[in-house]
Amino acid sequence: MKRNLGKSCPVDKFTEKKGNLFFRELENEQVLTLENTHQSVIATGGGTFHVQKNVQILQDNGILFYLMLSPEEAWKRTAVKGIPAFLEKSYPEQAFYAIAEKRLPLYAASSHVTIKAHCLTVEEITAAILNHEEIKHG
Repeated sequence: MKRNLGKSCPVDKFTEKKGNLFFRELENEQVLTLENTHQSVIATGGGTFHVQKNVQILQDNGILFYLMLSPEEAWKRTAVKGIPAFLEKSYPEQAFYAIAEKRLPLYAASSHVTIKAHCLTVEEITAAILNHEEIKHG
């Protein structure tokens, strides 16, 4: 999505302009283009997993890793970067936790592998992914 929108239009600005529904439609179209994609690392947005067809396409084309964080840690990391456009501006933290409550079970149910990422460095997460049996023997 980011590559297709270009640097001139960050995702949050695009969502503010066009709306979340339009953004999700584009996101769904992007996932469809991933069918038969191999040997790729794909980072999805959290809302991708609300659409079962998206989940199925992603599951059928690779191994889904869920980098699990507590909602509190995820909020801390999100807030540092600035409030995303999809969060209610008047109470973003509460909106974030409400969304997390809905999404976390989807992530857990959809992923093939869960990595508890809270205290891991990027290098440790990368090693955990690369050391996964299905990747080594695939």
